[in-house]
Amino acid sequence: MRKIFYSARDAAKNFGALVEAADVEPVTVKRHGRPHAAVLSWRLFKDYKKAYDEAFEERQLRLLELRLEAAMEGKLGTSYRARTLAERLKNGLASLDDVPMPDKAEQE
Repeated sequence: MRKIFYSARDAAKNFGALVEAADVEPVTVKRHGRPHAAVLSWRLFKDYKKAYDEAFEERQLRLLELRLEAAMEGKLGTSYRARTLAERLKNGLASLDDVPMPDKAEQE
């Protein structure tokens, strides 16, 4: 497939043609000769959005796993709250709000 480019001025003047072209493949809109925007079909946008959302969710889950591992290994500190949070995360209670603030005596 060939790449389709429109200048910003041409895109504004020929919006209908731009949208039709985007149904076939993504269209690059250039401003001052440099890529500035992309126009793509709704179907392709939904596919990209779904893939992005899945990748973002996977990354967030992996970061949570890494934090849990670090907490369980004592790498987040040895404070009462860190240890309690790690234990609650392990048991499925993932909110820091559930972890009470300890008295100074409890921390040691």
